[in-house]
Amino acid sequence: MQIIENTTNQREMWQKLNLLSIKGKRIKQQINNKFTPDELNNHFANIKITNSVKFNLSDTNNANHQNTLNEFSFECIDPETVRKAIYRIKSSAVGNDQISMLFIKLILPYITNPITNMFNLSLMSGTFPSDWKIAQVLAFSKTQNVLNVDDFRPISILPAFSKALEYIVSDQIRTHLTQHNLMDPLQSGFHKYHSTATALACITDGIRLALDKREIAYLTHLDFFKAFQSVDHKILPRKLSYFLNFSQEAVRWVKKLFV
Repeated sequence: MQIIENTTNQREMWQKLNLLSIKGKRIKQQINNKFTPDELNNHFANIKITNSVKFNLSDTNNANHQNTLNEFSFECIDPETVRKAIYRIKSSAVGNDQISMLFIKLILPYITNPITNMFNLSLMSGTFPSDWKIAQVLAFSKTQNVLNVDDFRPISILPAFSKALEYIVSDQIRTHLTQHNLMDPLQSGFHKYHSTATALACITDGIRLALDKREIAYLTHLDFFKAFQSVDHKILPRKLSYFLNFSQEAVRWVKKLFV
């Protein structure tokens, strides 16, 4: 308390607290180095999902289904869209192609048109460059004391052009979902103008309203273990076509991401 009382400004206070290891000091992680890259790779590549959601493929063969949505197809993009997508990439990590983001931004005025043509060719033909799917996988520990391979989480570093095309595709799909009200208004993840802050505000407001009405508030937490890894690559294209009315070319493009 004496340190705080004798401090004239907030910056000086935090500097003194930092010296006491109260704030700002990162605890050095004790990582067990006994795991080889092959062991980590095999673990990440063979994650088994025991509680995956079951979906009957025969449901998509229902002849009575009438899809009233406008068909979704990828649209051709212009050089300005490509430029904005590349500048949205904040990471400086270098992918498998060894092309740094700094270098790409330096020569962007000279390569924007060729890159735009490559992106449009990919979207219109339903193909995806194989080299852009190769990622450098880094293993980061989830705990301070790593005891087994489950204590690591993989971080995939993709080539910069792959990430730029991902931004463009994401924007077009999100526009389709928004225009047809296919996204729940209370969804916060992958929803424009939403974040964890809006989710917390919604939950807090709901609890307060219940208390004002003298009602009981229930809050259920669901942990979707390995959510992205649990996506079935055979089911996803069928659902995109059946429920979201993706065109054959758009579905073929998505399939190319998996093979």
